[in-house]
Amino acid sequence: MASAHAAAADTREPLTLVPGARKVGGARLKIMLVPVFDLTLYGPQGQWRAEEPFALRVDYLRALNGRAMAQHAADEISHQGFGDTQRLTAWQTQLKAILPDVLPGDRMTAVRDSTGATLFFKDKRSIGRIADTDFGRHFFAICLAPETSRPDLRRGLLGQG
Repeated sequence: MASAHAAAADTREPLTLVPGARKVGGARLKIMLVPVFDLTLYGPQGQWRAEEPFALRVDYLRALNGRAMAQHAADEISHQGFGDTQRLTAWQTQLKAILPDVLPGDRMTAVRDSTGATLFFKDKRSIGRIADTDFGRHFFAICLAPETSRPDLRRGLLGQG
């Protein structure tokens, strides 16, 4: 369950949740040549492993609607073959409660912590948490799985491009 309210008082730097956090790589998402956001992946000592803590930072270059971002995430998870519609709907509902509308210059960070939970931050303020480890695996796969719809982003995030 999303715990946006309980976590709201947490104002630590999100990267402190990744021991020895260093940049792995970065990429810019463009849609029809229009820059949308910059992504930066951080892992322990600059290495990414899906089963260890890591952080994905998003620096927004355009205004985006939080509900639309939640819908897009659910669509991407579904396109990757996740077929449990009941769980996907629950995750989407949680994301809609967590993800705010953003403006150019806003920053959000999603962190996979040591328990496998996904924590969300806007700047240095915690805005929510989804404890389901399956959610985190599928959510981060949107950009990091070999079957991502954006292989160019994956290569950049993994420092391969």
